[in-house]
Amino acid sequence: MSEYKNNTPYIKIFNFKLTPVIGVGKGLFLWFLVISIVPLVTVSYLNYINAFKGLTIVAEKSLVNSSGLREDNVSTYFSDLEKTIEIQSEQKENKILLKKLHQEFVNSEMNLSSFVHSSNVQKTVAVQRMNLQRVNTINNYYSIYFIDNLGNVLFSVIDDEYYGTNIYNGKYSQTKFAKTSAKILQTGQMLFSDFERGVDDNDLISGVIGKIIVDEYGDKIGMLAVRITDEEINKIMSKDT
Repeated sequence: MSEYKNNTPYIKIFNFKLTPVIGVGKGLFLWFLVISIVPLVTVSYLNYINAFKGLTIVAEKSLVNSSGLREDNVSTYFSDLEKTIEIQSEQKENKILLKKLHQEFVNSEMNLSSFVHSSNVQKTVAVQRMNLQRVNTINNYYSIYFIDNLGNVLFSVIDDEYYGTNIYNGKYSQTKFAKTSAKILQTGQMLFSDFERGVDDNDLISGVIGKIIVDEYGDKIGMLAVRITDEEINKIMSKDT
């Protein structure tokens, strides 16, 4: 036994001093309680850290897998879109209609907008518009267009702002729609414009992708373009996986 300076007896265990205030028995009990709790707390903490790391890894893998799946779905969407454009650009009826509209416009001496909205042209395009409307609806496109080599938008499934305009010198020649269509005609490549907000106070967010059309002799006569909105992409990105 040792003593405090005030002569209070105590038991010293390591650096702890147990006084008779709590009793030697209680002091020993508390001491063994402490040394038994420390390993328990340590093990619990380590288990928590391991569990946290495990859950973090699972969450990261889930996020990576989900992102990868969304990326695959977007790629599949554009792959299917390209296939549709390939098929439609090779359709004989579409080639005939584009050549016919181009020639009739050149001979009409009318301005472009008046020409495409004339009753004769509406009758000319009626059957093929109905056919392409089905393609449009099935795939949830915004519209399908025929544009001749001069940049005249001679056909559209719907009567939107680009229908009856010229991509080179028309009102919307500075849009991504027009610039990308012009580049497709110039290079012969299938290109996508990326998305842009609509014009004329139109909040529609859309992009265009297209391919040139060649006649039976292999001569370029114009292009087919498909306009899509961001709706399908948003559906893919927000879909639970």
